[in-house]
Amino acid sequence: MLPRKTGSASGNALGVYHYADILFCIGGEENMTLSMDVLTTLATLAKIELDDGEKEALLKDLSSMAELALSLKDLDGQGVEASARGLEKDVVYREDIAQHLVSREALLAGAPQRDETSFITPRVLA
Repeated sequence: MLPRKTGSASGNALGVYHYADILFCIGGEENMTLSMDVLTTLATLAKIELDDGEKEALLKDLSSMAELALSLKDLDGQGVEASARGLEKDVVYREDIAQHLVSREALLAGAPQRDETSFITPRVLA
């Protein structure tokens, strides 16, 4: 069973699963194991096909991630300032200047199909 989600009634058209509901699904804070039924439902919703071996591995990984996420609540965050980045460094941007480092002929030389100026690729959409 998936947790309830807030839908368009709360102004969120995409729907958001609440933390408490997700904890309920995976067994609460005491038991951080994701059930195979929930994993199968999530895979179906995500349109992902998983064999039994992949489900077992994913179940183990997701349970470990949930345990790690919950272990963060035990950290003492008193006196730690909120930050948008992990490191307080200024982002250094380079100037956006067009440069022709390689000639068009050199780039097109290894193309399986080409015309005088472009790559020729198979049609993707009918």
